Amino acid sequence: MKLLVYGAGVLGSHLAHVLHTAGHDVTMLARGQRLETLKNSGLKVRHYLQHKTTIDDIKVTDKLNIDDGYDLVFIVMQY
Repeated sequence: MKLLVYGAGVLGSHLAHVLHTAGHDVTMLARGQRLETLKNSGLKVRHYLQHKTTIDDIKVTDKLNIDDGYDLVFIVMQY
């Protein structure tokens, strides 16, 4: 499935990691410093209970084009 996660905070990052690990084609929509960090270093998730850190190579974008198509879009942000 081709998925978009709109929101690159703690919850959005965890969601993107889980979906990516499950084998889905995941793109994150981010902006500012978080966008640059994801582009340069990948998606770093610290798993405190398992005492490990994972780094996923996630696609990242800062804008949506009119011809972009996703099967499902998750909007994850503070209210």
